[in-house]
Amino acid sequence: MAIVVTIAVVLRLGMASQSVIYHADEIWQYLEPAYGVATGRWVETWDYVAGIRGWFLPVALSLPVRAGLWLSADGQAHVYAVRATLAFASLGVVWAFHDLARPFGRLHAWLALWVAAVWPDILFFAVRSSGEAIAISLILPGLAWGARARASGAWRQALLAGLLLGLGAVARFQFVPALLVFGIWMAWPWRAHVRLPLIVGAGALAGLALGGLGDVLMGRPPLGWIVQNVTINLVQGRANHYGVEPPLWLVEQMLRAWSHAAWVIVPLMLIGMRRRPELMAMVVVVVAQHALIAHKELRFVLLASVLSLLLAALGAADAAQMLGRWRARQAHMRADGPMPAAALPSVDAPTPRLLAALMAGLFALSVTMAVGDGFVENWGLGGTNIATQVAAGQQPGLCGLAAYAMPDHPALAHALIQRPVPLLLFDGPQAPAQMAADRARFNVVLAARGDAGALPAGFALVTCPRQMHKPLADQGLCIFARPGPCHGGAGPHEYVAQMRRMGY
Repeated sequence: MAIVVTIAVVLRLGMASQSVIYHADEIWQYLEPAYGVATGRWVETWDYVAGIRGWFLPVALSLPVRAGLWLSADGQAHVYAVRATLAFASLGVVWAFHDLARPFGRLHAWLALWVAAVWPDILFFAVRSSGEAIAISLILPGLAWGARARASGAWRQALLAGLLLGLGAVARFQFVPALLVFGIWMAWPWRAHVRLPLIVGAGALAGLALGGLGDVLMGRPPLGWIVQNVTINLVQGRANHYGVEPPLWLVEQMLRAWSHAAWVIVPLMLIGMRRRPELMAMVVVVVAQHALIAHKELRFVLLASVLSLLLAALGAADAAQMLGRWRARQAHMRADGPMPAAALPSVDAPTPRLLAALMAGLFALSVTMAVGDGFVENWGLGGTNIATQVAAGQQPGLCGLAAYAMPDHPALAHALIQRPVPLLLFDGPQAPAQMAADRARFNVVLAARGDAGALPAGFALVTCPRQMHKPLADQGLCIFARPGPCHGGAGPHEYVAQMRRMGY
């Protein structure tokens, strides 16, 4: 077991070392506000202005941010500190897989442990600073402690389960219906578990209180952002501006992400659900709930995807045991006639060869997914944006940074630039003239290489990180700089104020 856990740690730290962004929310809804809590400098998005985002996760993430800034005041140690913290927190998922499978035998526990350690989407999201990913690291251990409490009746385990599930609900409140399903299962049958609902509820309330404390610390009403989020995104339909999809789209995308491995995962999941029907119920609730919401993203059903993999691991162990018993029965029939079921040999204690073969098979499936068309692009997402902003922040003499004609916003983050300088934004037909008039306010510009002619005189190309091998038309985010100091601060084209005027 120690070897598998070590592999899980190494893979997660390796993932934490990569400059990857799956979704912009990782930066501007979590890392950037956490950096703002630690330093006072941040790009505030409309979500926080409208009050639809909570402060629990940014406040929590500000602790590793502060630690990283203490280690290196002008580097990227704070970003790696956040990722490393999330990587170690995700080991709770590895433990939870093992613990939820353990009651069914050693083979189930080993295969579940292995899947949690190496499976690509579990590994990939382990270090993502997003609500969905962090919720998984809270909810899965909560499920494991809840299952333990249901079996033992231990009140401390029930309290811890409630606390973790409550915190998970704050991290991703959209998972609450699925968590209620698990809570009902924990309390059933009522006579056998009469105290558990009260204890779990007390723990959940404590988790919600801790989650609300982050809001209070930032001067906001505790958890009031949840009501505001539902009102704006669901009732008023603001989320639909980012795209709408048909009801079955999420199922299609889950299968696409699993690639050819889906042909094995789905049957194994259906076999394994008899072991943990409560988890299968949670999968169904998460997918069905989000099928009813117009705006859909695959990350929204991450909990369903992770639980499906746990069920598939249980199914793999069951399938191996069924095959072992069938082979034993066939061998006995050829030799001595039918064998009674009670006389079948136990296959719960697998031989090292069998265990290695099963783990190798599951690893092969994970590789199939990792390189499949539905997932392979994730390994390089967002790297160009991160590398360019980091490089811009490291330009000698940087005293003001401007963004020109970028396709979407927010696009700049103080957490990545890591310099206390004004940020400016120029866009639209008048932008070249405005930049020329305000050129003294900045000495570095981020723009597409094809827009070099629109920049003020004196700005020369420095580099286009990770794009120099591409055709000029595809070098969409480059660094231009001029010599000399800056004067006048950000002025009327300050980045956040400009974003507001542009409707971002």
